[in-house]
Amino acid sequence: MMYIAAALVKKLRERTGAGIVDCKNALIKTEGNIELAIEHMRKSGAIKAVKKANNITSDGVIKAKLFNKCGVLLEINCQTDFVAKNSDFLNFSDKLLNNIIYNYTHYHSCSDKDFESEKVELINKLGEYIKISRITILEGDNIDLYVHGSRIGVLVSTKNVDKILSKQIAMHIAASNPQFIKPEDISNDIFQKEYDIQMEIAIRSGKPTELAKKIVEGRMKKFIKEISLINQPFIIEPNRTINEILQLHHGEVINFVRFELGEDIQQTESNIGITNIKICKQT
Repeated sequence: MMYIAAALVKKLRERTGAGIVDCKNALIKTEGNIELAIEHMRKSGAIKAVKKANNITSDGVIKAKLFNKCGVLLEINCQTDFVAKNSDFLNFSDKLLNNIIYNYTHYHSCSDKDFESEKVELINKLGEYIKISRITILEGDNIDLYVHGSRIGVLVSTKNVDKILSKQIAMHIAASNPQFIKPEDISNDIFQKEYDIQMEIAIRSGKPTELAKKIVEGRMKKFIKEISLINQPFIIEPNRTINEILQLHHGEVINFVRFELGEDIQQTESNIGITNIKICKQT
């Protein structure tokens, strides 16, 4: 039997909420691959929803700021809530955020050799691992932001939308976690992967193939609605969708970026340098 480290089982439990045995068995079947293990567990019914699979916990802060028709979103992770609230850690986060803005504004570049050494000094001082996880700059003629408790941050680019509504849309994105703006933005790969999972769940429940197809068709319509921003009920006016609200204002959502603390940590175990910043330009 393949050896599975306890730390790997713990990480899968944090992401899925499943039991130790289920997690260990899934990791054995997938040779230690967490992403494949999650897919296997969804198909077998050990976990039932994407939301559970994405429920990763980590400490740190999400920072956001607007500047010159741009917005910057930054995630810095640490190991404990105690350090996340530490003034030295927060000052480092603010200094990094302001430096990104200064360099991007003046040089359209975000490289700074000093931050690695400052980060090492901070790690030594606080006695805890610190990681600059993600940095994204969103460009646009009308950018707004919303940060919820330093744990969720959103930048949104809109057209023909006033500041009040754009802020509300940013709040909606924070709360409802859409993955795409429109259904047609969903790739065939993502659609097919979810379809295969739902079909296997339906067949495992004992449904005949034709009935399973009809059930899955309904589930896929719900899936598309749930992950597409414009199809979601607006949190301020739940009886209307985002699309209906936008049509009333002849407005449009051009782009958005959403960070939730710790959600991307399994994909970025190594440090991300400032040179690896992601730029989302107006389209």
